Amino acid sequence: MGADQHYIISDLAWSGKWAWTELGPAIFDLLRRREPTNGETLSKLLHIVLASGVPDEDVLALAKARATDPDTKHAVQWYAVWTGIEPAKAIPAFSTYLDGLSQNREFVDVAMSYATHLFGDRRSDFSLGRTAFKEPQFLEQLYRLLHKHIHRSEDIDRANGEAYSPTLRDRAQNSRDAIFNLLNSTSGKEAYIAMKNIAAGESDPDTGRWIAHRALQRATQDADMDAWTPEQVREFHDEQERTPRNHRELFDLAVNHLLDVKDDMENGDTSVAGVLLDIDQEEVMRNYFAHELERMSAGRYQIPQEEELADEKRTDLRFHGVGIASPVPAELKIADKWTGPKLFERFENQLSGDYLRDRRSSRGIYLLVNRGKKRQRWQLPDGTMVDFEGVVRALHDCWLELSPNYPGVDELRVIGIDLSKRTQ
Repeated sequence: MGADQHYIISDLAWSGKWAWTELGPAIFDLLRRREPTNGETLSKLLHIVLASGVPDEDVLALAKARATDPDTKHAVQWYAVWTGIEPAKAIPAFSTYLDGLSQNREFVDVAMSYATHLFGDRRSDFSLGRTAFKEPQFLEQLYRLLHKHIHRSEDIDRANGEAYSPTLRDRAQNSRDAIFNLLNSTSGKEAYIAMKNIAAGESDPDTGRWIAHRALQRATQDADMDAWTPEQVREFHDEQERTPRNHRELFDLAVNHLLDVKDDMENGDTSVAGVLLDIDQEEVMRNYFAHELERMSAGRYQIPQEEELADEKRTDLRFHGVGIASPVPAELKIADKWTGPKLFERFENQLSGDYLRDRRSSRGIYLLVNRGKKRQRWQLPDGTMVDFEGVVRALHDCWLELSPNYPGVDELRVIGIDLSKRTQ
């Protein structure tokens, strides 16, 4: 396959989608034996293969072998294919490949070609990858890598609107900017953290401030509550509560019910705090709270007892909403039985480490119950000694510091219930 004279391949790549499922595996077998010398022809063939359903593991094996073969003429295209399937390994590998190129202009051109193969261009959809790299953490890595070699100061300005024939530089800078556009249109904490990291690393202060502003706008949009349905409005009017529809609403309901329990225990005229003061086993304390919360739920959620996770670990309380696949875990600790350092260690390792590894669950609760028996003061990580309210505040502040390290965890709420208030 020499010069790009194969109009049949072009026609198939542009408008032969109906045939890709049948042709893709056969083309892939041909590519395993040899590849065309013309890069455009290879791009069109790979486009058909990647859209045909050839298994990822088969494509990945060939892409890695070709990308790392010193004799290949199309390493950059194979790196793009590899990135689309296994970005965690492909992006660092391509960065090392770039660093090994000798001429400054050469690695700039290779970086631009890589960007174009990943994202295609405005006139075609011939991007050479599947889309595993379109996760915030990988988009951040790609942004840093491409901006290192494709500088904004060298961009071509087409603001005058004149007709032009796009060059590699045009396509590369469009692809580079597409990374930020993808992040900006992706909801969730991971995208927000990626944008903040990019803003902090920008060499141009104005660009950094602009990206930080867009990150704040993204977070503001994510914080907006979903509109209530007419049924929820009517339900709230009748019962002052509404049935949650998603993980976030289930979390809010669980927190509100625990705050109601807290207020009743600490301030209620009919508080049963005195009965709970003598409970020494966390299992018994957990059973009481599970029963009380189930009673308040009105069928809006259920709490299975000490539910076992996939790795045989158990969580204290887990709120399961009706029709909601994402449960809300809650870890209960009798605070006066634990030292301050141990409470902090359990807070990070159990909630953010163990019980929120399931990507369906991005919010959790750390429930502390103080009887005021075994200790009245707790030591913070900095050595300061504080009372119960102080340790609750410190755990809340600890989460604010840890939060950027856990992009998949949207919120951890610390709730402290002080039973000893009834005896003071």
